[in-house]
Amino acid sequence: MNGRLATLLPANDFESLLGVKVNPSEMKRYYAEPQYNLSPSSFVPLITNLQQERVRFFKWGLVPSWTNSSKNTKGLISFEIKAVQEKPVLLTAFKNKRCLAICSGFYLWKESSAGKIPYFVKHKTNPYLFVGGVWESWEEEQENSLNTFSILTKKTIGVMGFFNQDIPFVVKDTSRKPWMEMEGDSVTDLFSESHVIPEREFEYYPVGRKILKSLDNDPKFVQKVPYLVAEQTNLF
Repeated sequence: MNGRLATLLPANDFESLLGVKVNPSEMKRYYAEPQYNLSPSSFVPLITNLQQERVRFFKWGLVPSWTNSSKNTKGLISFEIKAVQEKPVLLTAFKNKRCLAICSGFYLWKESSAGKIPYFVKHKTNPYLFVGGVWESWEEEQENSLNTFSILTKKTIGVMGFFNQDIPFVVKDTSRKPWMEMEGDSVTDLFSESHVIPEREFEYYPVGRKILKSLDNDPKFVQKVPYLVAEQTNLF
């Protein structure tokens, strides 16, 4: 998966729409306006299994607990769910520290005869998504903490196979509580298709290429852009 998300919710909707509490100072610092270009190292709104009713902002790029130090450590952007099931350190991290990143959609790229074409992917009717992930917190100097996370990805099994790449593991709204609390469910159960939004419920469309490299926060990033048929000859 290519690491870009967008969170388009107005600040007030976190409480009214999602039913979670927000910290005004954190909202002012990290979410003064909707975020159209959340990339690795950005601070992303999320809820954790230990604080399910409160929005926090964690840095995207997990600094895992099995490293010796949080300093000069390159953050891990994503894990494929199969890797979590096969690697003990990832499995332990998932069992103890799960999170759901809050976004409105994500970007995927598709190769064409004219180069990469970016697409914005969102739910057909729901203005927000919960992307499964793993989090970690490091205590740093002067009583500050470094809070980081990584998202989970999955192989496509339906219409999203169009992109030929992993996609975020998007948890159903109705599965939010059982997925976070992990009560009576095995890890295999939590990763089953019964907990993820079916691919047929997503829609996607091409957007401008500026999102491929830019760090700007621009509403135009999620606007549909028509491409010439010649540019899309390798898309289908």
